[in-house]
Amino acid sequence: MLAHLLPLVPQAQTATPGWVDRFPHDADAYIGIGHVDKRNHPSKYRELAQAAALSQISREISIQVKTENHSVQTETNKVWEETYLQRISTVSENALFGYELVDTYETELGFWAYYSLGKPVFEKSLDDQED
Repeated sequence: MLAHLLPLVPQAQTATPGWVDRFPHDADAYIGIGHVDKRNHPSKYRELAQAAALSQISREISIQVKTENHSVQTETNKVWEETYLQRISTVSENALFGYELVDTYETELGFWAYYSLGKPVFEKSLDDQED
């Protein structure tokens, strides 16, 4: 008889938040979502998810893109050969103050952290730094 009752016991399931699958947009805030595979970083996945989220916020505020192109032509025994190399790097460097942890989501394999930084808060921190 107990076997018949087991299917009636509700299973503990946590619904995946919408922001995990669809990046949220907010005109009044910079948003960053960091995701880390817990298997690769079992002891520091929370810190890495936070760093990834804040890095994303910083890239949303400003980014510097550097591109290098190299083209080389060589001739050996009357045979021409050309090689081409392109390197693209991005750098973002911002002092972030006033960001907030909005939510986290965790599964057996992954951890997500959702951070937000209000644009007025960021602008105020820039003004405070100038003073």
